[in-house]
Amino acid sequence: MLTSVRGKNAERFVTPVLGLALGVLFLVIFALHDDWFDAVTSFAIMALYSVVLLVLGRRSETLGLLGGDVPDERGRAIGVKALAFTGTVLVDVIVVMFIWELAHGRDAGPWAALGAIGGVAFAGSTAWYTRHS
Repeated sequence: MLTSVRGKNAERFVTPVLGLALGVLFLVIFALHDDWFDAVTSFAIMALYSVVLLVLGRRSETLGLLGGDVPDERGRAIGVKALAFTGTVLVDVIVVMFIWELAHGRDAGPWAALGAIGGVAFAGSTAWYTRHS
């Protein structure tokens, strides 16, 4: 029982710590390019996000879920639906931007690469889960 409580408490720190680590990484990258405004701004955004998740994550179910606190099947179902919706939006944006760039005679290669990665990931995960579910 004590182990599961410790594990659960530790889980709520994973996303905020990762957010803070990314903020530090952004700070270093922008600082190395002597872009101090973006360095400080990006770190501040990630630090604020991490603090909000830690401080308000226990008071708001939404912030708790965003912070990785998934207490039950309902929380997991919400996460799956949100991820599916996000994937749909991203695929739509990638396809539209690919067509937009082609229509304007510009290089659509980055959009094509993102589309290919998404397509391979979708086909591969479909094959995997077909065999392992």
